[in-house]
Amino acid sequence: MSKSLKRNISILIAVITIFSLLLTGCAGKKNPDATYDPAASGNAPSVTTSYKIGVNTWGSGVPVLDAFGDNATYVAQLLGSTIMRVSDDFTPDKETENVQNFVATGVDGVALQAAGVTNLPKMAEIMQNGKVPFVLFTFIGADEVRAELRESNPYYLGCVDNDLIGDGRAVAQMALDDGCLSAVIIGGNIGDSTQDLRIQGFQEVFEAGGGEILSIARCTDASEAPTKAQDMLSANKNADCMFAMVGDYIPAS
Repeated sequence: MSKSLKRNISILIAVITIFSLLLTGCAGKKNPDATYDPAASGNAPSVTTSYKIGVNTWGSGVPVLDAFGDNATYVAQLLGSTIMRVSDDFTPDKETENVQNFVATGVDGVALQAAGVTNLPKMAEIMQNGKVPFVLFTFIGADEVRAELRESNPYYLGCVDNDLIGDGRAVAQMALDDGCLSAVIIGGNIGDSTQDLRIQGFQEVFEAGGGEILSIARCTDASEAPTKAQDMLSANKNADCMFAMVGDYIPAS
C-alpha cells in the first residue's frame, strides 16, 4: 500500500470515528440531504476517492451502539465512501470473525470497536497480515496493548475515544449542583473500561464535593437493570440520585 493511499484512508477513518462519537454524544438530528464540500473548510481532509470502510459495533439493539453505526455510515456517505457495517453480537469470537470477514471482503480500512479486549492483538494481527489499516474507537484496549501496536504494527493508525472520566465528573457536578449528597450507580460489566472510567470520574468529583456513593450495581446487560436497580434502591432508600452510566439502563431503572 502506497504512503499516499494509506494517508488518505487514515484521514477518512479518523474523520468517520471522530464525528461518529461527536454526533452520538450530541444526539444531533441528521440531515439526509446534507452534502459535503471538502473545499468549504480549510481543516477538512481532501478525500476524492471512494473507499469501503469496515465498521463494527459490539452489538445491536442498544441505542448508543446503534447510533455509533448509524453515524459512521452517515459520515462516510458525506465523504463519498461506503460502510460495511456488522454487529459483534456481544461476543469476542464474533468480533474476531467480523474482522476476518472485513479483510476477506477487501475493505480499504477498518474502524474497530475492540470491546473484546483480550482478542485485540489477534484482530490486529489479522489486519496486519491482510494489509488493512485500522483505527480503534470507543473500546480502544489497554494502554500497553496500544503501545505494542504502535511499535510493531504499521497498519495501526491510532485511536479515537471519548473523555469518559470527564463524563463522570460532569454528571457528578450536576448532581451536586442539584443538592444531591448521596448516590447509587448502575452500569455495565465490571472490567468494561467505558463504565469503570465514568465511575472513576463521578466518584472523584462527587466525594470531593461532600457526596457519598452508597452502592454500585453492575449488569451483564440492560435486562438485569430493573432487578438490580430495585434491589439497590430498596437497600438504600435515602439515596438522593441514581447515576445510570448507559442510556438504555435509564428506562429499566
